Amino acid sequence: MRTNTTILSIGMVLILLIFATFAGCTETAPTENETSGVAPTTPAAGTNVLRIATTTSLENTGLLAELERVYESKTGMDLQFIAQGTGQSLDTARRGDVDLVLVHSPGLEEEFVDEGYGINPRCIAYNYFIIVGPESDPAGIAGTDPVAAFGTIYAAGENNTPDVAFVSRGDNSGTHNQEKALWEEAGYNYDNDILEGAGAWYVDAGKGMGDTLILANEK
Repeated sequence: MRTNTTILSIGMVLILLIFATFAGCTETAPTENETSGVAPTTPAAGTNVLRIATTTSLENTGLLAELERVYESKTGMDLQFIAQGTGQSLDTARRGDVDLVLVHSPGLEEEFVDEGYGINPRCIAYNYFIIVGPESDPAGIAGTDPVAAFGTIYAAGENNTPDVAFVSRGDNSGTHNQEKALWEEAGYNYDNDILEGAGAWYVDAGKGMGDTLILANEK
């Protein structure tokens, strides 16, 4: 059965606004007319439980545990975070298993709302995507913009430059989708040139942010 989930955009700045925003949504929920015929959902796990599907990037910061502690002490509600990639979080919401999603992939978010699963989208903050690598910079990308850096990494990897590897989240997360967009901007077809055509230098981790960083550090 299709349910409606409020969708919020993730960020590392002003993240405390999520709870002020949620409180406003529950007290002044959009009417059926205001949401183009989509009625608000009731909490997925009961009236005293609030479930939020969010990203591993945010969960890895430790911030959610602190927000959970403060929010529960102030409201008496049981706040439960489910940390996944953005794609998985939205799929969890499609099944009606959560009340809110806190994610960071605008394209996937728009699809989610257009399909009728989400209402009342709010952008509460922003975050940065960065390319992390060793200080030795084996691919030689220091000082270049992200698109140029991806092209340089590809060339270095295909030329078997020593110590060059690219570890991808590979989990349909917001970070992974941003990576795919950058490959396309650099002139590569992600499925054909990267996922299937790249050499062993390209590693499809299929993991969350913390685990992917650990794996990259081991390369």
